[in-house]
Amino acid sequence: MDEADEDIAGYARHAEFWLEDGNIVLVADRAVAFRVHRSVLARKCGVFRDMISFPQPGAPSDRSCPVLHLPDEPDDLAYFLDAIYNGMKYRFSKDSRPTWAAVKALLLLGNKYNADELQDEATRCLRLQFPQNIEDWDAVYDDATFILGKTDVLPIEIANLCRFLRLPEFHLPALYLCCALPTKTLKSGALLCEDGEARVQLNQEDLAVCMKAKKALRKLMEQNLAKLVADIPSEEGALCHDEDECDATVRSLQQGVDWPHGISSRPYSVLDSLWWIIDAIDDLCTNCTDYYHTRYADIRQEVRDRLGCYIVVPKY
Repeated sequence: MDEADEDIAGYARHAEFWLEDGNIVLVADRAVAFRVHRSVLARKCGVFRDMISFPQPGAPSDRSCPVLHLPDEPDDLAYFLDAIYNGMKYRFSKDSRPTWAAVKALLLLGNKYNADELQDEATRCLRLQFPQNIEDWDAVYDDATFILGKTDVLPIEIANLCRFLRLPEFHLPALYLCCALPTKTLKSGALLCEDGEARVQLNQEDLAVCMKAKKALRKLMEQNLAKLVADIPSEEGALCHDEDECDATVRSLQQGVDWPHGISSRPYSVLDSLWWIIDAIDDLCTNCTDYYHTRYADIRQEVRDRLGCYIVVPKY
């Protein structure tokens, strides 16, 4: 038994990252031990490079395999080390979407240990999750989301971590997704798993922000729908196949009637394309339908650009 074995007696060894030729042991949360290579850590992580350069308090200077105790969650450290050793599998794309657990670990530990490459990849994932361009937004949210996670837990956890790491670029759209959650979920938290009792709760300051923003988004949705049908396509130069029928339909919508069923069920979703609602408007020709899809995309792009005007987050 070497010195490292003696120091971690009673701790579980991580099956994948207990490398027999490793020369440093990381113990996560006084629970799980990882034996890895100092040179690999030093090359990827600025903080580890500094930690390894100096003898640890109470450790013999000639120790061949020092032990570092870290407060991190074992699962987070496992993802982090996996990304260091197997980096290519963490170059996520549309065909290889990441789990939130992986992105969270790379964000949190990448920031903590100055692992710039890993943090940059996690940040790229957030940028793919929350695109600025509305066409890219539709490509993500008309299908699912880029990052895999439980639909009510994901926006809350992203918002919490982005607040903690001070990432306003992603904090704001995460709060937008939180606003679409039921008020009960926002106040009491989202279940981490359906068969358990553990919940994740939104930061209390952000909860207040979302409750106020819900009112603003509901009002904005009404304004956007009114703006959508404020003009008659044929009068705007759109090539209409049946002006009489289409004009009558639009005038009816302008009076607030005949909106297809379902629009009232998403009163805060001002960035949704509503393509199924627009397609379902009776008696519009295909050209006028296309006109309204394009017009609503322009309206939503303006909302995306000015999202901070409707979800007002005080400076951290």
